[in-house]
Amino acid sequence: MFTAELRRRIPKAWNIGCYSLHPGNVMTDVVRTLPVIVQKGYRLVLTQILLTLAQGCVRARCTLYVATGLDVPREAQRSMGYFDSDCCATAPSRGQRGA
Repeated sequence: MFTAELRRRIPKAWNIGCYSLHPGNVMTDVVRTLPVIVQKGYRLVLTQILLTLAQGCVRARCTLYVATGLDVPREAQRSMGYFDSDCCATAPSRGQRGA
């Protein structure tokens, strides 16, 4: 919502792009201070869902794509400026738009 409103308020003559993106979900060591049983459960379940750190670095491509892609301004017009973790211009859900 913030990005969509900011895109609306910035005059087109300024030639400034405003985008939001999903960086991907990465398995980190955030649970290292929790009890060992919780850490093991976290790793057992979430390693099936989350990216490894190496995969997460590859997923940083979305950040690079949005920052440097020549087609980004055109693609962003159909997605309210949002790009998912696969670099696809995807319109946010109705709930995310506050509608």
